[in-house]
Amino acid sequence: MKRIFKIFSMLFMLLLFIYSPTIFSWEGPTTGPKAQKNKKIIFISHDFKNSSVAEVFKDFQKVAKYLKWNVDFIDGKGFENIEKEFLQAIILNPDAIILGGFHPEPYKEIIDRFKNRIVFVGWHSGPELNDKNLFANITTNPSEVAMIAADYVIQKSNQKAGVVILYDKLSTIATSKAEKMRDTLKKCISCTVLAFENLPMSDADVKISEVTNQLNKKFGKNWNYTLAINDLYYDNISSPLKELKRKDIFNISAGDGSIKAFNRIRSGNSCQIATVAEPISVQAWQLADELNRAFAGQNASGYITKPILVTKELLDKYGTDNIFKNLGYEKAYLNIWFGK
Repeated sequence: MKRIFKIFSMLFMLLLFIYSPTIFSWEGPTTGPKAQKNKKIIFISHDFKNSSVAEVFKDFQKVAKYLKWNVDFIDGKGFENIEKEFLQAIILNPDAIILGGFHPEPYKEIIDRFKNRIVFVGWHSGPELNDKNLFANITTNPSEVAMIAADYVIQKSNQKAGVVILYDKLSTIATSKAEKMRDTLKKCISCTVLAFENLPMSDADVKISEVTNQLNKKFGKNWNYTLAINDLYYDNISSPLKELKRKDIFNISAGDGSIKAFNRIRSGNSCQIATVAEPISVQAWQLADELNRAFAGQNASGYITKPILVTKELLDKYGTDNIFKNLGYEKAYLNIWFGK
């Protein structure tokens, strides 16, 4: 058993090295079409309560200014409202629509009908990296993200974790990550998945206290780790855990690396100790680049960004806003579009 754990620990340290930003250099595209200016883009979010969606939209707005694009947004305020908002976006006759955090499959008939005049690009629009309904789907590999998070729990707990997994079954990418985390934990002989808990992201802020109390009542001290598919589950979990005197529960997120999460982790005063961060700022630029390629009649770049395991140690070294800055993505994309 000790030998197995030693091997596992070595593999985990290798993972940490692979996903350390210190070895990152720009691996994305360096060639492509010049700027296709003066386009109208609509960004539809499944719910702007998800800070990652809000952050990528905010960054995309900044990038769009370089290309002289007009950008507007529609907030779905939950998955159940998406179809109505999708049709509203079509009526506005944009050059492109970005699907922010929801799967295109339920809307494929609409997409098929209008794809000859509207470009459809996704951001975290399901686990498929190449979705036939979209020109491109900008995301990391969700299975990779899930494995990094689950492996960290196994290593951190010395293979003695009692884990609650929080996810949203309305999101295909969330469900995919949650299932991968569960499957990874099953390979740990002394780890236990106590609960596979469905909690819609749109309800997490108001229901997390109730759910936390229920889970604590049911599992007590056997619950010592939480894995969630998004940082937002931990935005309001500190108070109920504090009331329950459960400072012994450690929270890890399999996405997406929000600024709130970075601040919590770096403070050292939160039960959230890590997140597997998406390079959201990079993905905002990639969204623009993939759209620019579509407008120019070219194929998608095929680039897939890498996630990073973010801990207090890493944030103390790089700060909360410098993790991805040294990648050189801004310079690379501006050089493609404008020869700068």
